[in-house]
Amino acid sequence: MWTGSPLLLPRVGAPSEPRIRAQRGELLIGRERNCDVVVAEATISRRHARLLWDGETLTIEDLGSSIGTFVNGERIKRHALQLGDRVRLGHAEYEVGLETSGTQPLELAFLRSRPEESVRQLQTLLEVSRALSKATELDQVLEIVLETAARLLEADRARIVLVRADGEPVAFATFPPGQAAAIDAGERSSLLRRAIETKTTLIAGGDGQPSDSMEARGALEAVACPLLVARRPIGGGREASFIGRVDALGGILVERTRQSSGFERGQLAVLETLAADAAAAIDGALLYRESRDKAKIEHEMELARTLQTALLQAPPPVPFAESFALFSPASSVGGDLYHGALRSDGRLALAVGDVSGKGIGASLWMALACGLLGLLHDLAHPLEALLPELNRSLRRFNPNNRFLTLAALLIAPDGRADFSSAGHCPAVLLRRGREPELLAPTGPVLGLLPSGQWQSLPLELEPGDRVVFYSDGVTESESPGGAEFDVGGVVAALRKLDDASPEETGRALVEAARQHRQGGEAADDVTLLAVRYLGPA
Repeated sequence: MWTGSPLLLPRVGAPSEPRIRAQRGELLIGRERNCDVVVAEATISRRHARLLWDGETLTIEDLGSSIGTFVNGERIKRHALQLGDRVRLGHAEYEVGLETSGTQPLELAFLRSRPEESVRQLQTLLEVSRALSKATELDQVLEIVLETAARLLEADRARIVLVRADGEPVAFATFPPGQAAAIDAGERSSLLRRAIETKTTLIAGGDGQPSDSMEARGALEAVACPLLVARRPIGGGREASFIGRVDALGGILVERTRQSSGFERGQLAVLETLAADAAAAIDGALLYRESRDKAKIEHEMELARTLQTALLQAPPPVPFAESFALFSPASSVGGDLYHGALRSDGRLALAVGDVSGKGIGASLWMALACGLLGLLHDLAHPLEALLPELNRSLRRFNPNNRFLTLAALLIAPDGRADFSSAGHCPAVLLRRGREPELLAPTGPVLGLLPSGQWQSLPLELEPGDRVVFYSDGVTESESPGGAEFDVGGVVAALRKLDDASPEETGRALVEAARQHRQGGEAADDVTLLAVRYLGPA
C-alpha cells in the first residue's frame, strides 16, 4: 500500500502549512515550539499527538489532548492509518496521502476500490456541503471547493474564476495555494471560458490531444464546470414562483498533468454536484461581503455625521437675544453649517452657510469653514475684515474649486448690528407690524476669487425684531409638479408669524416647505437659524 512516504495533507480548518510528513521513528505534533511539527491552531493542544512510522505501518497516538484526536469521525487513543483516512486534531482536519517522487503536490487520489470510492465520494460531498453551509467568507468557500474538486477528480490542480455579468473576471483562486502564476493561466483557459459562456461542463485532453493553452500550462487532461445559480424575479403573484434565469457566477477548472484514462462519468457527476453547492455558497458569500462592506460604509458615514453635528456651534444663550438653529442633511453628511459664538467684544455672532456639492467632500470643507469662523471670531475681527480673511484661508485649501455661501450677523447688546452675505440666500428681517424685509447678498461667494469686497450693512434692532437665515434646501423644495418654494414662499410663510419665538418661527418655516413638497424628502440639506433681539440686558 505504501509506495511512498506517508503524508498528512491539510484539509478543512487546518493551516495550509505545515504538511505533516512521516519520518521513520516518531513525530510529536502540537502547538509547543519544541514539538517536531508545530501547528499554530488554537484547538490543538500543546502536545497533542504522536505519529509513528516504521516503514510499513503508520500509527497515530493521542497524547491526552483536550479536544481529542479523531480518525474518520471516531475519537481514538491509538490507531493504524491507511491511505485516504481523515485525521482530525482539534478542529484541524488532515487526509492521509503519499509523497512520491512524481508530480507534487496532489499525488493523493482515492486509492481504495471503486465501490468504497463511491461511498467515500458521497461522504465527502456531504461533509463539504455542511462546511459550505457554515462558511461566510468568500476565500474560505473557494478554498474548500477547490481542494475538494482536485481530490475527488484525482487532479493535480484546480482553479476557480468568478466573472461579472459582462464576463470580465473579478476573482481568482488556485489549489494548491500559493501558485500565483497559475491565476493568469486559469483566466486565459479557453475551456473554462467556453464552459461559463455555454453553461455546460466541458472536457479536453482525454483523447490525448490537449489544446495549445493546456500544453502551455503543462496540463494533459482538463474539465471545466460552470458555477450556476437560479434567479427568481422579484415581484408578487404567480410570477414570483418561477425561475427567471440561470446565471453563471464563474467556473471551476480541474487539470491533470499526467495522462490517465480520462475523467469518468461518475467523477463528472460528482464535480457538477459540488459545483451546484459551491455556486450557492459563493453567491451567499458575495452577498455577505457586499452587506458587510455596506454596513461598514454606513457605520463610517454615521461616525462622520456625528462628528459633523458636533462641529456645528449653536448660538450660546445671551441675556439680550434668543435663538434657534436646525440642521437636516439630505444624506448622511452634508455641506450646510450654522455657527454661533459670543465674542470677546460682547457681540453675538451668527452665521449660516452652504458648501457647494454634497457628501464627504462638502462635509470636510464645511468642517474647515466652521473652524476658521470660530478662530476669526475669537480674534474679534470686524465683519468687513472677517469675510475677506475667510475667503483667503478657504482658497488655500480648495483643490476642487468648491465655494461657500455665507450669511453673517453681529448683534451688540444695545441692538446695533452688522449684516453681511457672501452670495447666500436672502435673510429675512421681521419687525412688528411691518412687511418682511429681505437682506440681500452684499458680496460674492467665498473660496473662489483671489480678492473680493463684502459690504457690511448696519442695522438697528428693536426689542422683538427677528432675523431668519436659511439654506437653499428650503427655497429649492419642489412640489410634485416641479414648482420651487422659492424666496416668495419663505416670505409668505414668515408673514403669518407675528411675534412668534425663534423656535416657532424656524419650525413653521420648515413645515411650510415640507407641505409644499407634500411630504416628499428635501433634495438638499435644510439648515435654518432664527434670532430675536430682546433688548438691552
